[in-house]
Amino acid sequence: MPDYELGEVIAARTLTFDSDLAGRHTVTVSLGKPQADGRDVYCTYEIKGAGQERVMRIYGVDGFQAITLVMDAIRIEVEILDKHLGGKLQWEGGSVADSEIHHPKTQSEEQSSLVDFCEGLGHGVRRRHDAIDQTAC
Repeated sequence: MPDYELGEVIAARTLTFDSDLAGRHTVTVSLGKPQADGRDVYCTYEIKGAGQERVMRIYGVDGFQAITLVMDAIRIEVEILDKHLGGKLQWEGGSVADSEIHHPKTQSEEQSSLVDFCEGLGHGVRRRHDAIDQTAC
């Protein structure tokens, strides 16, 4: 597997778990800034403190897609790690199962958030067949 550099970190979250044998452990999830690579863009991430430590790259057609795909990859890896640890993985907001890393918002929750945001800006939000008209904001 190639050895990638994480690059500039744009977000990080610290997770912890208690081990009966070794006490409290810290796991850090870091997200690298999207970088252009030819016509594509990649985003790096690293999960450190959970055994095998490596930097991974996820490619997208642009920065938004790269970030979206890398967040999916992080969510899956954290879910697997949490299951491996018997659901003991925690972050400062509670259990990993309650975090947005673990359970991203559903599309309807995201649409509601967008509606609230747009209405908060004073813009009218038009709906067509209960779908958000993306030109509203």
